[in-house]
Parts: sequence; structure tokens; C-alpha cells
Amino acid sequence: MVKGGFIDMDTQTMTLEQIRSAGLEALARELGPVGMIRFLQQFDNGKGDYSKERHKWLDESDVTTIAKKFSNSVKTLSQTENSRRHGKRSRQNRSLSSAYQR
Repeated sequence: MVKGGFIDMDTQTMTLEQIRSAGLEALARELGPVGMIRFLQQFDNGKGDYSKERHKWLDESDVTTIAKKFSNSVKTLSQTENSRRHGKRSRQNRSLSSAYQR
């Protein structure tokens, strides 16, 4: 039954599958397919047990070790970005060079 544009549902008697299906239909209707997907992507459960993993790596490392790992990661990212930029500039320079030689 539809009332005022909304489906009148008794969610107390609906199965979880029925609630899930009605929810997806409502999301698609209100947000459109792309909006629905973007909304659902916010709720990825992930994998593993974060608490156990966190205790494992925190218990094995002191603050200095964690800071060094972080610093090394930042350096690696910077070097990768610089290499990527340098490679892009080299390709652009070669393109310009060959254009001027014509």
C-alpha cells in the first residue's frame, strides 16, 4: 500500500531480506544508481580484527620505531612522486624537442 509517496510497510514482520531489498529500492529511487553506489561504498566492513592487529603492531614497536617507519614511508612517497614528475617532464621535454626539430 502506498501513502503519500511512501510505501507503508510493517518492518516488524518483514524478513531481513525484504528490509534490505526495500532499502536498496529506496536508495536507488531517491539517489539514483550512482548515488546509491556511492552511499553504499561508505559502509565497507573490511576484513580481519583491527583490535588484535593494532595491539600486535603497537606492542612490538616503541614510539621511535613507529616514527622512523612513518618517516621512511613519507620519504618513499616523496621519491615516487618526484620520479613520476621527472618522468613526465622528460617525456614532455622530448616531445617539445622533437617538435622544434621538425
